[in-house]
Amino acid sequence: MNSIIYKSTWGMPGTLDNHLAAIAAAGYDGISLNPTRLSQTELIALPRKLNEHDLKLVSVGQCQTANDVAELIRLTVASGGQQVVVHDGRDSMTWDEGCRFYEASLKLEQVSSLPVVHETHRTRILFTPWVTSAYLRQFPELTICADLSHWVTVCERLLDDCADDLDLAIARTRHTHLRVGHAEGPQVNDPRASEWAAEVRTHFGWWDRIARGHATRNETFAATVELGPPNYLQTLPYTNQPVANLSDIGQWMLAETRAMAARI
Repeated sequence: MNSIIYKSTWGMPGTLDNHLAAIAAAGYDGISLNPTRLSQTELIALPRKLNEHDLKLVSVGQCQTANDVAELIRLTVASGGQQVVVHDGRDSMTWDEGCRFYEASLKLEQVSSLPVVHETHRTRILFTPWVTSAYLRQFPELTICADLSHWVTVCERLLDDCADDLDLAIARTRHTHLRVGHAEGPQVNDPRASEWAAEVRTHFGWWDRIARGHATRNETFAATVELGPPNYLQTLPYTNQPVANLSDIGQWMLAETRAMAARI
């Protein structure tokens, strides 16, 4: 099946130009960034630079209100993006506050020229499988960006008792964040290491199901390699030396995900 694999700029050193060149050279199909953090000059130049590097763009941004969502959509359109990923509100919001947020956001999405998805994430509204499931049932048009590593951490398990909630989330996923979490944190230090075999196998199993859902709907599987820098990535005490090379892990994740999609 067709796939588009983006690389997040989170934690990458250097300028936007450095990011674009490095991501293109590494063989990714696109770049993921927060356009609200770009200067006006960078925003204006970004569509041209994306074209020069033959890269696509998916935006991601933290939104507390519908006005924030509207601004993120506007900046993504101006930047030449293909999709909007929203970090929704806070986990402390009440059910009614969350419903008001989604009611307002979905009205914006109905008139948007771009697809908008809502990320499953710690500290956000969709921070657990069961809370997310409740909102997905309340709003049948709501679609998500599945970052299931966060759920693994919040629940402190590989979600083996959340089958119904997972089924619904997978069915409503339109973008995926590629990061392997574990019971004590949202990012294993190196997914290539044998001690994380169960976590890697479980996450790739979820991603395979998501990709097959895309294939059934004749959609392209869109995903972002999003690996956090220190202190998201573990470091050695006293020196703060990272315990793994994120660039190498990203290349491995890109290759493994493309191989998974090619088998579907």
